[in-house]
Amino acid sequence: MTSFTLGPLFVQIEDPVLRLQSGLPKKVERKVGGILRQELCKQAMIVAIITVLVQNGIQPNRKPEPLPRISEDQVEVVAWMAVRGTLAKV
Repeated sequence: MTSFTLGPLFVQIEDPVLRLQSGLPKKVERKVGGILRQELCKQAMIVAIITVLVQNGIQPNRKPEPLPRISEDQVEVVAWMAVRGTLAKV
């Protein structure tokens, strides 16, 4: 778990990267983009982005459950496609 101090507020965030990958609303995307365009040190930039995520209630995306392993005898179709280009005449 990652911990950050945001001014007087102490916030613990499970995984800020999962929050960023959770499909942000356009409003939050614009705020994060504005932070990235500022000339801030990396630590200040991280704190500012996490502040925006927390203030806007962005929750981390859940990690998907891994698919069950399959064996060779469970594979019924194997397909591929080869593409062959042609020279364009100008």
